[in-house]
Amino acid sequence: MKEEIKQLILYRMDRSKEAITEAELLFSEGHIRTS
Repeated sequence: MKEEIKQLILYRMDRSKEAITEAELLFSEGHIRTS
């Protein structure tokens, strides 16, 4: 059970990291377009 939870937490951390980098890419692309 504990191992499953650890895997789930790691997976969620990876997903949030991906979401953050996606948002950063979109933000920087928008910045380049407007400037």
